[in-house]
Formats: sequence, C-alpha cells, structure tokens
Amino acid sequence: AHVYGRRIGLGTRESLSIYGVTIDGELALHEDPYQIVEESSPGMFSGGRVVARIGDKIETFESVEAFDEVATALIEEEETKAFTVAKVEEENPEESWSTGEKSVFVFLVRPDDGEAWVRCPSQSELSAQLAVTSEWFKRTSYGKVWFAPEVTVTPVMDLPKTIQEYKNSFYQLQVDCRSAAEAEGFDPDAFDRWVVMSNSNLVDGAGLAYVEGKFSWVGGSLAGGVVTHEFGHNFGLYHGNFWESEDGVPRSPAGTHLEYGDVDESMAGVGGQEYNAYYRNRLGWLRETDGDVQIAESNGTFRIFDNVDEFSKGLLRAVVIPIDNAVAYQEMPEPYMHSGLKKLWVSYRRTTNWFSRGAALHVQGQNM
Repeated sequence: AHVYGRRIGLGTRESLSIYGVTIDGELALHEDPYQIVEESSPGMFSGGRVVARIGDKIETFESVEAFDEVATALIEEEETKAFTVAKVEEENPEESWSTGEKSVFVFLVRPDDGEAWVRCPSQSELSAQLAVTSEWFKRTSYGKVWFAPEVTVTPVMDLPKTIQEYKNSFYQLQVDCRSAAEAEGFDPDAFDRWVVMSNSNLVDGAGLAYVEGKFSWVGGSLAGGVVTHEFGHNFGLYHGNFWESEDGVPRSPAGTHLEYGDVDESMAGVGGQEYNAYYRNRLGWLRETDGDVQIAESNGTFRIFDNVDEFSKGLLRAVVIPIDNAVAYQEMPEPYMHSGLKKLWVSYRRTTNWFSRGAALHVQGQNM
C-alpha cells in the first residue's frame, strides 16, 4: 500500500479502518481512518450532523464534536497500537518491544507445490546461529536487548497455498503458519519474534519483515546481515536511505532519493554494520536522560564519542540540531516533507573508513 501524510511513519498494523483507491493492483490509502460520505456534500455537515464511513459501516453523528471525538480516538489507537504485540510491559510498551530478552519461534513449512525438505535445520543449529545474532544486538543496543538462548522450532508443516500465492501475500503466509503451528499444539503468541523458513523461497528477495511486527522471512539462517536487517524492521526501523544532492548542498531540493543508499547502515543492506545513532535512540538504546544524546539549543562546541563503542556509557554519542523553517527545509522534496524532518543527528563512528575522520549526518524522519 502507498501512504502519505500522517501514515508515512506508521509501522505495520492490524484491523485498521482504511479507505483509498486502487489502480492496476496498487493501493493508495488516505491518511484518515474515516471518510466523510459524499452524499453529505456540499455542506458535509447538515444541521450539525456528520455522516461518515468508518471501516465497513456508515455512521451518523449528531454533532461535529461527537464525530471529532471518535475520529481522534481512532487516530490515537492507530498510532499507539503495535502490530501483534503480546504480553508487553504496561509501563512502557513501546520500549519493552525493543529492550530485554526476546524469544524466537521458527515455523518450518512446505507450501502446497513445494519440494520436500532434503535436510531441515535442527534446533541446536538454529540456536547456535541465534546466539551470534544475540551478541550483535546486545553490543549494538549497549546491553539493552538480546535473544533467549533456545529457539523453539516446529516440525515441517504443510501449508495449503502455493509458492506464488504466498509471494503475493505475506500476511496470508503468516496466517497459515500460525494456524499450522496451533494445530501442532504450539502457542506462537507466547514468543516475541516469529521466523518462517522453507526450502522454497516464499518471498521476492532475500528477506521480508513487518515493521513493528513479529513476523519475518530471513532465508535459511538466524545469523548474518539478512537477520539483523529484518529483525531491525521488526523492532520498528525503516530502510537506511540517502539523499543524493545534485549541487553539492546536502539539503538541496535538487537531488535524488536513494532507498538503501546509506551504505554504512545495516538497514540499507546486509553488510552487518550497526544501526546509526538516531535509530538507536528511536529504539530506546541511546537516551538523552543517560547523557548519550544532547540537543544543541544554541551555538557551541561539542565532543562526541564513537557511538559503536559499547564501553562509552555516559559519554556523549550524538548531538541533535533542530532545523528551523528556513527555505532549505521548506523546499525539501518528498519523502522528507511528511516525515517530521526537523532535526539533524550528528554522530561519529570510527569503525568505518567513511567517517573515521568526520561526522555522519542523519535526518530524523521515517525515510532517512
């Protein structure tokens, strides 16, 4: 689906009220979870009443205020309800999604037209692979998140649909995996992350995952760059992108948006580089309250330390520079204008040749 406005930064969600248009199989969603019914035009509000489509129902409200209350509640629920989040901590559900120990459940599956498995990965093999990934995340998060040592793995389960049908619908793949696992006596909801594996490729590409969701396809291993990339989506991160300026001015409106263009970022590819400072802050791993991040509220000189170094706790790892409403900001093209672009993150990473003697700049927003 193609989204814009308020929904540009929204992660994966279930059971939303949506409306939009489809052209040649492409869906464009409106940013609001309701539609003012056309028949109420041109006044829309007749006698103080509002008629709106919410989900698959037409509802009538006796006043604009009554409609506004429902509309506001729908938007608030949509923006705070994470996808298939089960048993999260009530104090801070957003942060608990990306901190603490996470358990992993692996679905081994065969689609209806898939070949029989020649050799299935064992539970011990997958657990050993996950241990490597766990150390990567523990280091990247400064000890704030890691994975449970034992992976729970299903036997090979037959799924009812074909390879192409699952390539056409990742959601259907999740539904059928869950149903098959429950039929085998498993409770997938008891686990924090779900990984599906098959000896047939059920997605177009090396990996696929829900943003802020449990479900992912990472190929045939729980270690490596594909896993850190797709689990990054599960934690709530988008791709590491790049704005290639055509005139040498970094924030120039003359340029090209390159998805996956931030080559020093795990979310841009599968090279295994650790997440940037803004992404770590977004997941609760770098915090202003811990002295990791400082807002530059006035001119000054700031010393920042390597944000990859896990032993630099309490040292300044990033400076955030607010962007005012200058012409350079107002003229920035899509997708930045609707991504909350009002801050620049300045950080340092000495482990890469690109930034060994300079700072990295990241724009705060959905599309980096």
